[in-house]
Amino acid sequence: MTDFKSPMSTEVKAITLLGSAVLLSIGTTLFTLSGLLWLKILIILAVLISFYFLLTTSLRKVTIDKNHLILNYRIGRRKIDLNEITEISRIKIDNLTMTYGSRGIFGYNGDLIESSDAYVNDRKKMLKIRTKEKDYIISVNNPDLMIKRITENQSSFIPDSRDKMIKNN
Repeated sequence: MTDFKSPMSTEVKAITLLGSAVLLSIGTTLFTLSGLLWLKILIILAVLISFYFLLTTSLRKVTIDKNHLILNYRIGRRKIDLNEITEISRIKIDNLTMTYGSRGIFGYNGDLIESSDAYVNDRKKMLKIRTKEKDYIISVNNPDLMIKRITENQSSFIPDSRDKMIKNN
């Protein structure tokens, strides 16, 4: 079993700090304004739920065991069968275009336009993992070693380029 941490980059930490400050200032400003108490409570509740969602979907670490790749979130996890992985590669994308997601608060987490799930805490260390049913874009502290660990026990993977391994069916 091998663990790969997914630490937040300086960029994500700064966006998280700034985003949290904005959410906090919205909450405190609402209490200073006169108006309907129920509306203030509703807006603050929406802000707290959004904050909780962003925090819990953030990737904490990735574990590779004998048969699975496990995405460990702050709360919860997702198992991907190693046999389902058809391709794994390093990627470099300047802009992660999302249909919805956090856009940097606690990471770049959400759905991308290309129908991939993104769990990225460091845009300089991204991997794309393609499975038979879904694609995932993640970041880990050592992406090259992760590619090696996934492909070393599966002889069906062949190098397609320096940063890409594909499954030879």
